[in-house]
Amino acid sequence: MKLKRMLICLLAMFMLSGVASVDVATVAQAATESSSTKDTKETKKKSKKKSKKKSKKKTKKSKKKNKKAKKSKAKKKSKTKTTYTKGQLRLLSCLIYCEAGIEPYAGKVAVGIVVLNRMNSKEFPNTMKKVVYQPYQFGPARNGSLKKALARYDAGKFNTKQDKQCIKAAKEALSGVKTVEYGGEKVNMKKFLYFSGYVSNAKYTLAGHMFK
Repeated sequence: MKLKRMLICLLAMFMLSGVASVDVATVAQAATESSSTKDTKETKKKSKKKSKKKSKKKTKKSKKKNKKAKKSKAKKKSKTKTTYTKGQLRLLSCLIYCEAGIEPYAGKVAVGIVVLNRMNSKEFPNTMKKVVYQPYQFGPARNGSLKKALARYDAGKFNTKQDKQCIKAAKEALSGVKTVEYGGEKVNMKKFLYFSGYVSNAKYTLAGHMFK
């Protein structure tokens, strides 16, 4: 229908302009060419619109995927993170300093793990303060050395290289770490509840301490 209309319009234009004879084939060819160019333009426009719609959909999908991935990562992080109080960090850092200040870093972490294991055991109290100050368990809690270390911590003077290592080890133990590595050997300390310079039937020795 469009082609017929175009032919009629072109014939009328030629007749009005005073052209005596009109080649119908030429007019038809011109009409088909113009219609084909219009069709190609329209198809190009349609294809552009489609491609834009597709790209928008893809970007929306990718954004949704990224949001989901971020949420899942945040959930995993929240699950793995273990919360602890400033008071727990203070007490454990100072106890590690008193019990394992001269020990290697792995030995410091190991002492912290034992304290946390006791908190989670039915054989011992379920709070850090009660575990640390339980009678006849930790020497520094009885002989005053823990009290001095805590006073230094509170005064903001717990800042030597050794002190900072003790704080780092305490944070590691409080975050839920249960494995230590020393001398190329990795040991899972999840079930260890005792340590000292000498422990009967010890299962593991790390520098100056025996553990079981």
